[in-house]
Amino acid sequence: LESIDTHADIPCEVIVVDNASEDESVAMLRSFSFSNDHVEMFNVFESQKNLGFAQGCNLGIDMMISPHALLLNPDARIRKNTLSKSIAFIEDHSDAGVIGCKIENEDGSKQGSAGAFPTIRGQIARRLGLTKTIGHTKYFSVAPKGKWNENKEMQVDHVKGAFFLITKKALHNVGKLDGNIFLWFEETDYCLRTWRAGLKVYYTPSIAITHIGGASFKKVGFWKKQSIWNKSIRYYFTKHHGLLSGLLIAILDPICLAIGAIKKRIT
Repeated sequence: LESIDTHADIPCEVIVVDNASEDESVAMLRSFSFSNDHVEMFNVFESQKNLGFAQGCNLGIDMMISPHALLLNPDARIRKNTLSKSIAFIEDHSDAGVIGCKIENEDGSKQGSAGAFPTIRGQIARRLGLTKTIGHTKYFSVAPKGKWNENKEMQVDHVKGAFFLITKKALHNVGKLDGNIFLWFEETDYCLRTWRAGLKVYYTPSIAITHIGGASFKKVGFWKKQSIWNKSIRYYFTKHHGLLSGLLIAILDPICLAIGAIKKRIT
């Protein structure tokens, strides 16, 4: 909120959906006020139940009047000209459905900003910790297809959800996020649907944000996270690749995770 108050440089509305937090977040939100005149509307929606990331974002989308939706993680911070550059990019790319940007840690180091659509082979390699040793081959890739260059504008399979800009065309032709996904793979699912709708997914380094990463999920235990991850990945593969693929992931993912954990402990 503070970064938006500092750097908003075009008319915008801010909508915060509180997913049944158990601290003083709602009180803080209710007392927060913007000094930036570009923020024309500020709404807070207090959900009585943690609906997950996708459904939470959909509630915000339902409330908005703006033509485009920027889904911004609560631990992300925009920078100077982030918003105006975003609109300029949309205006220059009439075929854009989703736009992602360069994502950096607080120390300026780079985070993953885009990726290839997941494959069963790729997920096995990731769980076994093989991607660092075998590289991103055509059989095991979890990185963007083609020659990845974080300093070059590219069309990619999917972008990461810390900064997820959905254009008016995508909202009309693709719709909202899949509310059946509680967390993880919701942005990947949306990007795949965007491509199938005839629109494109872009990564651009002309826009950059700072993202702490996982700040809102640190209180959740390891096995709870794994349970959510496993459910999401099974759903994604079943939805887009059929029941057999979903069952295969359900069987292999826990096994590969255990092997990868043992391998990491040994090394």
